[in-house]
Order: sequence, then C-alpha cells, then structure tokens
Amino acid sequence: MSSEFQPETVYDMVVVDREQDVGVVTKQLFQLYTLRKLGIPFKPVIPFGPHLFGSGKTKFVKSYLELVNNMGESALIGLDYVGESEKANRRGFLEKLKRASLLFVDLRELEPTEPKERNLKWAVYYLLVKAAFLQSGLPQPDPDECFKELKLRSDALVQKIRSILNIPSDQYLLVAFDEVGVFDTKGTFFELEKNDKGVVRPYNDFFGIIRELCKEPDLFFIVVGKSEGLNIYNYVASVSRVQLVFIPLSPLENHSIVEHLEKSSCFLFPGSPKVSEILCHEDFSTSELAELLLELTGGVPGLLVRAISYLLL
Repeated sequence: MSSEFQPETVYDMVVVDREQDVGVVTKQLFQLYTLRKLGIPFKPVIPFGPHLFGSGKTKFVKSYLELVNNMGESALIGLDYVGESEKANRRGFLEKLKRASLLFVDLRELEPTEPKERNLKWAVYYLLVKAAFLQSGLPQPDPDECFKELKLRSDALVQKIRSILNIPSDQYLLVAFDEVGVFDTKGTFFELEKNDKGVVRPYNDFFGIIRELCKEPDLFFIVVGKSEGLNIYNYVASVSRVQLVFIPLSPLENHSIVEHLEKSSCFLFPGSPKVSEILCHEDFSTSELAELLLELTGGVPGLLVRAISYLLL
C-alpha cells in the first residue's frame, strides 16, 4: 500500500487480539517487581517492542493498562501452576497494576538542554518531567528550575513526576517510551560513552539510564519504536545490564479484523454506528470485507486503519 495513502482516521478504532502481548508485558513487569522485592542486585526486565511502521506499537502501549483491566487475571499467566501464597502475591501485583498511571513519552521530543547541554541523562530526565507536565495539561517547565530541583537524582525525579501527575508514592507508575529509534540520529547530539574501539552506542547509554531508574520502587518501563533502520545490537542488553524481552505484536488475522470491524464505531454519523454496519450489508458480509482487508493490508494494524478510513470517506 502506497505511503501516500494517508487519509485521516474517521472512526474510533479498538485494540483487538493483543492478549498474548499483554501477557508477555505483564509477566515481565511482574518479574521486575519480584526482583526488586528480593532486595539484591538484579538485572532489570524491560518489555521491548521494535517493529515496522503500522504494527500498532503506540496504540498498544497507550491502551495497555485498559487491556489489563479488561483481561482480568488472564493478563498475568501462571496462576494455575503456583501455590496459594504465590497466587495471592501475583493477584496483589495485578490489582495494583490495574490502578497504575501511565506516562507516555515520545522520544522524538528529546533534545539537548541547558544546563548540562549534551548530557543524555539530563535530557531524558527533563523529557520525563516535561511529558508529565504536558500530560497533566500544564505549561512546559523551565529546564533551569528543573535542574536546580532534581540535580540528576533518580528519587527526586520520580517524586517530581508523581507530584505532577498527582499520584501517591505507592501507586505503580508505568513509563512508556515510544520512538526509541531516534537515537540513531539524535545520539550525535550528546556526549556519549565510547567503547574500547572509540565507538559510541547511544542505546547502551539510554538503557543504562533506565536501569538506574528501575531501582526506584513501583516504577516500570515499556520501550517501543520502529525497527526499520534501528541500529541496535544483541549486546546492548549485556552492556547496559538490562534484560530486553521482545513484545511480538503480530499482524491481525481474519477473525481479529472481523472483531475490529464489529467493535469500532464511526463518528461521521449520528449515533456512532459500528463500522461493520456502514460498510457491510446482507450482500457483502463483515467476514468477506475482513478477508479483503487482510489481503490488502497483511493484517498490519496501521494499514488496516488507513484502509478502513479510506472506505469511510
């Protein structure tokens, strides 16, 4: 499908067929919770989703907590294979996760800041604070004032974010970083650590920053971005001392597209009719449309949205 085909979305799309992905992410967040609870040195676990354009990365991370609430206990697999004490532990984690707050951070907004220009750690810290302000409907904060207050302390950063978002200290905070691939170009803006060959690897530095933040209680991360051109290597995890766990985000199948059509509502017409009610009738079923859309888009969510929007225009 041509990249020029970009009609605006004219309907309220729903996320479907992401139960496996929710299970993967929730399991890894629980593992980080468990490692932190043990109180010994650990390698943080970070769900990581590098995928092609249109795979639904952004929509998934923004909808993750809603999906967890919709799935209930099935969002945390393994409850059938553990003792009662561990079941209670996992259920307690899941209940707190359902009430978590999400901070969405677009790494395309990352840029060198004053003071500490060309310092990646400070740039990431400031971006987190700025994202919290903007998400709360507040004006962009002054970087000088932020630096004076935080002094690159991770505990002060997390406390500041919680204060901005108005969430208590014991409520889970889930930070979702999107567009991680920007480091292939923006990495040159910062003074980064060089390896023994004099080569800089910005992803090592970035995940190293996340590793430090993972020591803070009740704080979790998801990282996603476009895989095309992503200059990241297997040893990033070992160098940064983190464990990156892949989020599949597979293309949708026929039955999932049918569900998508039947649950999504169009907002071009009064009463918010279902997309399937507008595009399908007795001579052309929802299943037949789903087959055509699958053939056209390969089940890629982003292309699916564009195709349906085009049909609705």
